[in-house]
Amino acid sequence: MSANNTFFIHAPGVTARQIAEEALRAFGVTESQLARAKFCTAATESHHFDIPKDADYHGYLPEQGLPVWARVLTITPDYLWRAKEDYGSVRGGLQAYQEATHLVRMTHSSGAANQLLVQSAAAQLREKHWVAWMDQNGALSMDGPQ
Repeated sequence: MSANNTFFIHAPGVTARQIAEEALRAFGVTESQLARAKFCTAATESHHFDIPKDADYHGYLPEQGLPVWARVLTITPDYLWRAKEDYGSVRGGLQAYQEATHLVRMTHSSGAANQLLVQSAAAQLREKHWVAWMDQNGALSMDGPQ
């Protein structure tokens, strides 16, 4: 069974790839694993994700032995309709989306140990960036660098 978490990150001037790599490192992925990992760009990602083809997007493919499947989009007005659909019912969801520069969607195995790993990754990312985190239950927390 899998769980989904979303990070809304404010990191102006940083690319989606840089955020994706930073997020994976926070999950314990090594540099050699990153170098070998397969990924998609906006032009090569499945059309089911509705990513604008010219977007700054970096999505790692699942089933590579990584602890998390990470997809990162640099937020643009072109994607706001999808954000309203996905986060409009979450209290504070649209506010978090509008304050962020990057949307990070992560899928991982469910379970207490993996949820602790997500919490640890959020804490590491918060050392550098403002991060709002929506957990697998739809609960949203917002916090800046610690």
